[in-house]
Order: sequence, then structure tokens, then C-alpha cells
Amino acid sequence: MNKYTELLAKLRTAFIEENIFMLNIPPLILKHLSDLSSEHESIVAQNGDKALIVYVKDMDCVVLGSNVKDNKRTFKQLLVMSFNDLNNKICDNTKKEINQSELSKTLVNWLKQ
Repeated sequence: MNKYTELLAKLRTAFIEENIFMLNIPPLILKHLSDLSSEHESIVAQNGDKALIVYVKDMDCVVLGSNVKDNKRTFKQLLVMSFNDLNNKICDNTKKEINQSELSKTLVNWLKQ
């Protein structure tokens, strides 16, 4: 179990509720497909030409956006989150606390744009 288990569960639920195609990806498969490393199961969520890859890397949780246009894929790092052990909260790269419900809505909206 990792510090992002609750967040990943909320994201999975949000994607399912919004009828967004989602896969749970074991670490070795993630490495095969994208050359990304994680010790934990990751999420790939896809809607049309857009997809998100959410994975835990070291002590951070990373959200990558992927866009396919004209048969070319582009990756963009959308967010890197860290865990604040002092208050048991997930924070963005500016150390501001992240509202998990708002994050779920934002990521769903990004996929649906």
C-alpha cells in the first residue's frame, strides 16, 4: 500500500462514473509500454485522442497527459504531487494542498476537452 492509494481509488471511481475507459497497469507492463518506472499499479485513462497516465514514482505521484494527433503522440507532464507526512495531505509542486475531488473533476474535464 502506498500513500496515494486513496487518491488513486478516487480517480478510478471518477473515471468509471464518467464512462472513461480505464486500465490498471502493473509496474512491469508500464515499463514495457512507456519506459516509465513505478513500484505500484498505475492508471491509464483514455477518452478519444487523449489519455492520462497516473503513476507513483519514488515518493511522488505523477500525472502525464498524452495526446494523439495526426498519428503522433505527445506527452506532457501535467502534475507532480508529493505527500506531506506532517499533515498526511497530498500537495502539488508548490506544496499547496490538493483537493482530491477537485483534482478528479479537473482530470476528467481535461480528458473530455
